Amino acid sequence: MAAELGAKRGFEDGEAYDPAKRQATGAGVGTGEGASFLFKILVPNKMAGGVIGSRGATINSIKEASGARVKVSKAEETYPGTSDRIILISGSVDGVLTASRLVVAEIFKE
Repeated sequence: MAAELGAKRGFEDGEAYDPAKRQATGAGVGTGEGASFLFKILVPNKMAGGVIGSRGATINSIKEASGARVKVSKAEETYPGTSDRIILISGSVDGVLTASRLVVAEIFKE
């Protein structure tokens, strides 16, 4: 029996329907209090040092001001196909927004 284009796959061997197997639940993600959000920023390798700062002073001040977790990838851990490093910001919506603004401001600082 040939599968039709766009047709859903049927149950195999009398398998019962299990919604947990068939759909993403989004567990751990939400908009309620305590929900955690992630934001990634790609930064040219030579600008990543400015975000980190001398002895981590800049990144630590961003973390403290925003309440978010901010991580910068190591120099050898770049986004595939580029030489850009990854800045991962996680936390509450307000924390992530504040940290991302501070990171972008640091990147464009002259």
